[in-house]
Amino acid sequence: QQHQTMASQEKYLPPFSNLPRLLSEQPEVTFEDVKNEYDAMPTEDRRKVLRERYGLQLQEDDAIESPELVEAALSQMMSAIDLIEEKEAYETALFVNPDHVQDPDFKLAFLRAESFRAENAAQRYVTYWEVKVALFGIDRAFNSGVSTLDLLEEDYPALVKGGAQWQLSRDEAGRAIIFRYMKYGVGNADNMMRLNWFVLHSAILDPEFGVGVQKNGVVVLAAAGMDFRSFPSLESMQSYSKGLSQLEKALPIRTKCLHVFLPTSRVVCVRFLEQQLSSLTKKLRQRIVLHTVDSPESFVQSLEENYRIHRDAVPVELGGDLNFNYKHYIYDKVIDDVMARMGNVSVDSLPEKLKELLITLM
Repeated sequence: QQHQTMASQEKYLPPFSNLPRLLSEQPEVTFEDVKNEYDAMPTEDRRKVLRERYGLQLQEDDAIESPELVEAALSQMMSAIDLIEEKEAYETALFVNPDHVQDPDFKLAFLRAESFRAENAAQRYVTYWEVKVALFGIDRAFNSGVSTLDLLEEDYPALVKGGAQWQLSRDEAGRAIIFRYMKYGVGNADNMMRLNWFVLHSAILDPEFGVGVQKNGVVVLAAAGMDFRSFPSLESMQSYSKGLSQLEKALPIRTKCLHVFLPTSRVVCVRFLEQQLSSLTKKLRQRIVLHTVDSPESFVQSLEENYRIHRDAVPVELGGDLNFNYKHYIYDKVIDDVMARMGNVSVDSLPEKLKELLITLM
């Protein structure tokens, strides 16, 4: 069967409405600067970057989680949180939902994200609540787990379009594969931030794969054929990139590599990507791999041959064989979330926008 790919669908082509400014303004950071940053890194740091890019996890990379280590690390983490002065969001969460905030399994995810460095995990945990309140507001931020009902109604179009997805696939190193792309109609930077939070959180807390994802991290597959109409200005693009860096500092997850599919026909998108580099952390910049190739098939071939990512783990939208029914998955997720939070209620009793969402997903 001939798959429709992003390169072959006219609707994915960017309208170039923002290109004049993108092309005329010199980025603060270019990919040449990123290369120079890498060359200046200590040898061991460069080796770590390469291991993470290529999915070569060494045994010493991950702590052996003995019960004694976990208990001691959790205690140290709580002591470190006590020493942090500015933590209003955390303290509010502790008051509103103490069982969730004090859940040792949830806190353990933050220790894993920081390789059991208790002080770093404590700061990440406090930052987590700050960012969650900023994104979702005081009324939604302190709910347990991850739920589609915590998204704002204005986020529903972004959820339906699926500008960020986890299609339940992993690479050979056990890392969750997040699929991310932009096209017109997925929403603004705030909508996409909340969607990315939901997607990453779903991977972290997945009952089957969650612990492995917490330990091994995620890789992101992104398509550079982005539709700039989702961003009315260069500043809004950079705001979105800065927000992704915030998520990287707040969520208990490690992005090990970001693979960008850049068709040779769209090399102009390099400047679009460079305009965002200064908003990313140095660590995240070093984990970007550009695949400047002529077709999705070449992209998938590169992933298979060099990065331990098989084509059956790559979505059909990027030329792989993973034919995932995203809308069906989200529909089931919404139904499960409704039943978990509202009980066995009729569809007619749901808020109007939620009913419309379900109808759209059917």
